[in-house]
Amino acid sequence: MQGDCAATRKLQPGRGRRAEALRLNTTLTSLEALRLNTRLTSLARSLNGLGEGGGRALAETLRLITKITSLDLGFNDLGEGGGRAMAETLRLNTTVTSLDLRYNDLREEVQSALGQVLTWGDREGSLEL
Repeated sequence: MQGDCAATRKLQPGRGRRAEALRLNTTLTSLEALRLNTRLTSLARSLNGLGEGGGRALAETLRLITKITSLDLGFNDLGEGGGRAMAETLRLNTTVTSLDLRYNDLREEVQSALGQVLTWGDREGSLEL
């Protein structure tokens, strides 16, 4: 029984270690689920504490998801890095037309870049900061 307890499995290297890490990292597993969902058009992930790293990871995932039109990421402390990553992604992913990034500690230049991206060309988007 000693080798079967959860604490022992966490310490032992091998195939179960990666699965355990994925189980504990809900942001990573959520992003993987997003990649696999081909019907999702709206995503609300406010108040999830994503931070800059989570914002960058989500921005990278959104490059692959081309059906999302509405995105609510308010209250996530994305910071400058997460905001910049989101602006760069939205230059490529032109389907997002509604974006809520309230209370994410975004500097004025990042806010301006996001606003420009959502109004590029024929795109008429709404942005809440």
